Amino acid sequence: MSQIQVTSPRRCATKQNHNHNFDLSFLWKLLSTIFTALLAVVLLVWLVLRPSKPSLSVDQASLYRLSLSDTSLVNSSVQLTLRVSNPNGRLGIYYDEFHVSASYRGQRIADPVSFPPFYQGHEDHDLLSASLDGNNLPVGPYFGSEVAGDQVEGKLRVNFAMDGRFRWKVGTWVSGKYRINVECVTTMDFGQGSLTGQLTFRQGSQCSTVL
Repeated sequence: MSQIQVTSPRRCATKQNHNHNFDLSFLWKLLSTIFTALLAVVLLVWLVLRPSKPSLSVDQASLYRLSLSDTSLVNSSVQLTLRVSNPNGRLGIYYDEFHVSASYRGQRIADPVSFPPFYQGHEDHDLLSASLDGNNLPVGPYFGSEVAGDQVEGKLRVNFAMDGRFRWKVGTWVSGKYRINVECVTTMDFGQGSLTGQLTFRQGSQCSTVL
């Protein structure tokens, strides 16, 4: 006599739920393992390469004009040369955006200038030149007296701010975009009491870089 086994609906449902929970648990463990492995690879590459942030400084700056057309409107002309260096021996750098602006005592004296995108190879150095001009830019009421005070002192301090976005390159791999902000302080000597000057190489520029 043959025997027929009958499984109750409740038992079938319990078995299906068990299999479903097992599948979710396995999938979660698999995804966690893959994520951990990728994170370990990224960390290992980062530790091996040890990327250093780009180095930017003002190589030369000349102020050809700084005058007030009104008590609160300034006109200026600045010729600027920047030195951009990649200190990394295994990493290239793509600069997708790069801008520079000039200010005096926290007040903008020239319109910002943008550089075209460029690539910098391993341990490479580049010089970027730009002309910054300001026409009837609004300034504070004490701008003229502050410039006159610096003229008596014989030195004029101009700040240059640079900002942009860049990407690391290792072989064929290119990272996502990172933002860079640089602040440089330059000191120009007044020549014969006029508002012209040039950054001296003995003093250099004091710059701070933030990624």
